[in-house]
Amino acid sequence: MKRLSLGATLSLLALLGTAHARDSAPISKTRVLALMTRSQLDRLEPSVDPDTPALRYGMIGGRWSARAGASLLLVGFESPAIRAGLLLAGLIELTNFSTEYPVPWQTYRANIGFDIYVDSPRLDAALPRGGRLFTTIGFFHESDHIADHINFQNRFASGQLFEDPEFSSFEYFKWTAGYQQRLGRLTLQALVGLRAFTPPVVRRSVRELRAAFLLEAQAALRLSETFFARFALYFEHLANDFDATRAQIRGGARGEPLRYFDLYLGVDARRASLVLSLLLRYSRSAGRGIDFVENYGNELGLLLGFSV
Repeated sequence: MKRLSLGATLSLLALLGTAHARDSAPISKTRVLALMTRSQLDRLEPSVDPDTPALRYGMIGGRWSARAGASLLLVGFESPAIRAGLLLAGLIELTNFSTEYPVPWQTYRANIGFDIYVDSPRLDAALPRGGRLFTTIGFFHESDHIADHINFQNRFASGQLFEDPEFSSFEYFKWTAGYQQRLGRLTLQALVGLRAFTPPVVRRSVRELRAAFLLEAQAALRLSETFFARFALYFEHLANDFDATRAQIRGGARGEPLRYFDLYLGVDARRASLVLSLLLRYSRSAGRGIDFVENYGNELGLLLGFSV
């Protein structure tokens, strides 16, 4: 059994390495793509977007969080003119809003949706060598939930204990467009994006999100065949009509925008499309899940991530 498991692992790594090599080669004819990881399709730097479906475990400001997710290409194609694919993406994240527990469990959120990725090898050929433009558009559903009802009630609520599973449930369209530039050992990448939210999924959902603008920028320096130094920035400004008084939440918030600002600095270990990251993190952000009512201020933390 051990030999079988080892053989399967080596075969998988070989397959990923072969796929990576194919994706990096010039495209001479049209072919259908299916059942691949996102990174095998887009060949972009690992995203630090808080909604990225990947494996993450870390601490920020003494609060622990854990995320599990993946993005899978269902079907797509590539040709000398265009590369495109339909992806299924989903994640589940556990997050603490207090520092007294080393294991994340106090809140949880689930996000799932479909995403379309598009780039153009023909257009890229007209750009500076190593340059590439790309864009995505997708539709997602998210619901946020409380596990630690008593402590949530004591910290955030001014009324009844929240038992309603639809307290925070929403859907949105998401569009991004970006540019990647390879300069020898250095890779630069930046993207901008918009999120447009539909009306609340159910009447009892109180978040009433409207629209968001986001920005992500990265720089990765190849130190060796395996190790990369990486710097990343994420910013998001989220407009909403949340009314704390009506929702029986403390603090008196009334439509103030939610802001997310994160800086990351660390190192990646990479093999084919597999990436293991250890990143220092500075954050000045509101909560991402059901704890969105809390602006945590300046915080430092550490993140361990795994992407495929």
